[in-house]
Amino acid sequence: MAACPSAWAHGPAEYLTRALKLRDEYKGHPSISTAFAPLESHTLENAALARVSTLAAELDAGICVAVNRSRRDVDECVARHGMRPLARLESLGLITPALLAVHAVSLEHAELELIRRAGAGIALCLAADLVRGEGLAPIEALAAARTAGVRLCLGSAGAPQDLWNDIKLLALHGHIAAEHPLLRAREVLETAARGGAAALGLDGEIGTLEAGKWADLCCLDLGGPAMQPVLEPLSQVLLAGGRDLVSDVWVAGRQLLSEGQFTRLDWPELAARLKALEARARMAPT
Repeated sequence: MAACPSAWAHGPAEYLTRALKLRDEYKGHPSISTAFAPLESHTLENAALARVSTLAAELDAGICVAVNRSRRDVDECVARHGMRPLARLESLGLITPALLAVHAVSLEHAELELIRRAGAGIALCLAADLVRGEGLAPIEALAAARTAGVRLCLGSAGAPQDLWNDIKLLALHGHIAAEHPLLRAREVLETAARGGAAALGLDGEIGTLEAGKWADLCCLDLGGPAMQPVLEPLSQVLLAGGRDLVSDVWVAGRQLLSEGQFTRLDWPELAARLKALEARARMAPT
């Protein structure tokens, strides 16, 4: 959802209408969940955000909002609305357990405490923020907040990023090899797996291997040179691993990848279709 027109919609009202239609279309789908995502919230008027707050409460839906992505965004919000982003969201009723604050690069202590008290979550997009030159989120404060109960997870910010890069950055940023690390290896893994499920309110269905939850499994092959010798498997996977280690994947109990090969997807055919669409887009008039 955004203030500017696009191929999807021409304004906030149409964005919401189409979003609700999409939600109805996939309501009850076993593998797809939806949430409101007014990501550029500082560009939206209060009425649009208040409407999102009302709809989210009525529909018991999540809300993903880019929060304090950069000092520039914070300054723009103050200039437009007379207050910092989180203070504005709080005034509009958006700081609730349904909120997932994305980025959180520039957080003050009082703002982090506000998120903790509200039971909201935080999604770090470390690689994307570094690519944009925004720096890294305050990991020391966030590690303490995680210990205090803040739901912390990792995200890609919609950019073509490998989530494994974010895992490595969090592991390095948290000094997992230090004598007194901010985030231990197990905590980094929990943030990447169970943390995402909890932040989205889906920890009752996914995120851990338990009876009654969806069987989402990923197997890693540690036989390659990069993993040898295997002395500290978890730390080595976090720091030296990557998606090339993934050998098998099951989603909801269905095997989608077997020994590195897709089982239900014709990748060459899909790649050809994507290439054709790219060529058509390049030829379209601007």
